[in-house]
Amino acid sequence: MNYDEINEFLKKYSDSILTSPSCT
Repeated sequence: MNYDEINEFLKKYSDSILTSPSCT
């Protein structure tokens, strides 16, 4: 995995968390 790939993955992942409703 490239650094760019990981970066992109983390970006999408964090975006998912931010946009998804918080489940407590």
